[in-house]
Amino acid sequence: MAMVGIFFNVFMFFHFLKKEKLSFYVLCTSKTVSNTMSLLIHLCYIGPVQLFYTAIGSMKFGARLQQVFGGGLLLQGPMTQMLITVNRFLVITFSPTTIPRYSTHITVVALAVVWIMGVWWSTLPGFPDHCFNPFFFDHVGYYESRCNQELVVYQVGIIFPLAIFNNGMNVFLAIKLAISVYKQLSISSEVVRNRRKQTIRFFVQSCIQDWATATVLGTNIFLVSFFCEKHTCMILPSFAVDATAYAVDG
Repeated sequence: MAMVGIFFNVFMFFHFLKKEKLSFYVLCTSKTVSNTMSLLIHLCYIGPVQLFYTAIGSMKFGARLQQVFGGGLLLQGPMTQMLITVNRFLVITFSPTTIPRYSTHITVVALAVVWIMGVWWSTLPGFPDHCFNPFFFDHVGYYESRCNQELVVYQVGIIFPLAIFNNGMNVFLAIKLAISVYKQLSISSEVVRNRRKQTIRFFVQSCIQDWATATVLGTNIFLVSFFCEKHTCMILPSFAVDATAYAVDG
């Protein structure tokens, strides 16, 4: 699944590069980059560690890599999706006849801030080693500390509100678009019908993207709390959901 996801995300990356440098395509290009980075960790580290049942590198290396994978990159998805949702909200609400040139510059600045936040959360500068949360591989070894558990709680506290915010915005946009489509029902042109189909498709796509990361976290929490006693039981399905989410997003 990781290889399939990488293929789709890389394909879409080059596809977006050929498009006009509008805010939406800039944001989507960034999304494919973060998705590909996460899937590469699946392919080059998580998969081999599980398949060959052996460690790759030291525990410190694994903990740092997990912080990148399960920290910064995991936050990249919903934060970038928030920018996409806000961009779509502004376009649909104000319906500009011409897109200002500065809009792309604002998007790039906002995206840069998101990436800086992601890099900071991936590296946690100034934090001690025990604050980094390692992969929970029973055959490799892991550790838990109050610090890394608190960071997980903070991260969950960021991701779920973002998913709720994004979905709330999308519901509002769906209502607005539905009203617009209803007013155009009397118009039977092919353009209107295509726009109607595209509106429905974009709404469903947005809802799936908004909850992709939250679904990954929810799967982990559910397995730990109600189903799995061993970390191996938790890891296999949760990482499968994780890789599938990034692949579907691509």
